[in-house]
Amino acid sequence: MRIMTSRQMMILLALAANVCLFGASPVSAAPDLKWTDLSASIPTTILDKTSDYPMLSFASSRGTEWLVGNPNQLFQVTSKGKIFDLTPDLKKSGFQKIRQVASDGQTWLVIGDSGPWFTQPDLAFRFDGMYWKNVSPVMAALPPQEWLGQVTGKRGLWILPTNRSLYVWHSDLKEIVNVSLPGELIRDGFSRMEFHPLAQGWLARVDSPNVTRYYLFDGQDFTDAGQRLGVMNNTTAIGSDGGRALVMTAINENKRWGIRAVLFNGNSARRLDASFRNFVDRARNEIRFFPEASVVWDGKSWLMADRSRHLAIYDGRQPATMLPPTRDTFVVTAYGLNGQSLRAGFARDKTNRLVPRLVLTQE
Repeated sequence: MRIMTSRQMMILLALAANVCLFGASPVSAAPDLKWTDLSASIPTTILDKTSDYPMLSFASSRGTEWLVGNPNQLFQVTSKGKIFDLTPDLKKSGFQKIRQVASDGQTWLVIGDSGPWFTQPDLAFRFDGMYWKNVSPVMAALPPQEWLGQVTGKRGLWILPTNRSLYVWHSDLKEIVNVSLPGELIRDGFSRMEFHPLAQGWLARVDSPNVTRYYLFDGQDFTDAGQRLGVMNNTTAIGSDGGRALVMTAINENKRWGIRAVLFNGNSARRLDASFRNFVDRARNEIRFFPEASVVWDGKSWLMADRSRHLAIYDGRQPATMLPPTRDTFVVTAYGLNGQSLRAGFARDKTNRLVPRLVLTQE
């Protein structure tokens, strides 16, 4: 691990520039979505027979394909609904547990453990849809006392936040680079960082003990974005289409509830509150729908879900439309192209046992 020189930073930014990602179970019929249940085709191969994970907990996209799974299994899903089991590949590479899977829009980074008691992941493999490359030294370079957070990628540049620091790594380089943090984060500390890709750089959300802050991050420097976004709070939901971020929160002004929605491209912020007025019951002064569960781009529209399994869709032209709720619970929804998205989670069978669910939606 070393501090980045200005020349190295220029290389990283040049390599990562000019990228744009695009971003139920059986369910009640949704008028604007076609639902294809793939649950019956979920592979059954697992890494550890002593562990039971009866649900799908992650889905990572590169537009027309997804990697889906849980700590015990991994498989690839195509836009045609075909599924390929990748768990045998991971077993051959020494995986006993999968920590997380991240995408840079082109390839995936699969991070995990070769043993059951590691405090930090010791394995990392890049997957291009066909071939694997061992990049585990990236994990070994992280300080052992720092916990790895949610990894984010964009065209070969990977952002690796920890509970104390921030690192970046480019696939073409062998070493990770430590990034200087804003003074207020060093002073106050933070519990979580998440990064959402924009046309240039990322929108960063950082949760500190008493405040949530928003920044523009260009791969090296942070610029405050809070004033451009306006009043946001710790219930804010963010989705990205690769060039823009849809940022939404529930606000209470003068004892009246409302939804604040901003479409942010890194330079300008456009208020969209009027498009989400039907998310609020004004007579009761209650929030009817707030997409704290997920906001994703499917190539045509923004799809939103709340914790009560309600759904909504917003195409950027007409006001957001409420859709019938799902019968099952989806832990994650991954973006797609051409009106597609992939939903992964769980349901309960007739004996009340948890079973995995995987559904492809199409506008």
